[in-house]
Amino acid sequence: MHTEDWKYQNHALFPNTFPHEEANTTLIQNGDIWKQSWPGVPLMARWTSNFDCGYETNWWFCICDEVFRIDKLKAKRRYEINKGIRFFEVREINPVEYLEELYSVVNEASLGYPQKYRSVPTKEQFFKSMRSIAQRSNIQKIYGAFFRETGKLVAFAHVPTYASWAALSALKSDPSYEKYGVNAALIHFILTENEDKLSGGGTTSATGSGTSTRRHMFRNTSKSISSSEKHIAES
Repeated sequence: MHTEDWKYQNHALFPNTFPHEEANTTLIQNGDIWKQSWPGVPLMARWTSNFDCGYETNWWFCICDEVFRIDKLKAKRRYEINKGIRFFEVREINPVEYLEELYSVVNEASLGYPQKYRSVPTKEQFFKSMRSIAQRSNIQKIYGAFFRETGKLVAFAHVPTYASWAALSALKSDPSYEKYGVNAALIHFILTENEDKLSGGGTTSATGSGTSTRRHMFRNTSKSISSSEKHIAES
């Protein structure tokens, strides 16, 4: 039934693909996706199409498609990165060995969001997802940032890595360490770690002009709606 092609989050369905990959919309088109068993009730499905379409739309992605050069950055940004490097050691980790520490970071990170946007998975759900990532460590990377003074893990990033591209799927950090440049240190490490892909014409991307169309299908409707269309869909 291809339900593995989609994931549920906050009453919405999202494809398990990256923006430049076409989502499998078979279940959307025939309506079977609403009949599947999900953790909650999905009210809509959202996916991206027409990636890199060549004209401006309302949805965009940050993409690095050339070798990262810190000397090309403005002085302020160079300072933030170098500060982060001084305070943090960043390295690839086996998430199974740091389950409790990673979950603690997720909880601390959630405190930096407004209350209505806080969504923390249960420990069981989180551990299961990390173990799944560990089983695919050849293409699913977890990078951890450790505060040099104490050795504490205070941030991490999930980076799916393929032959010619890599993507920043998630980045979580303890807000109390952000003033030391932890996020800058993580991003710098990810870009330099994937330099071979960038030098070969590949890309490293993070969801972040106008290069794609974001489409929505609302429950109890039969038409997919582009974000650029001025329609209101009633569920």
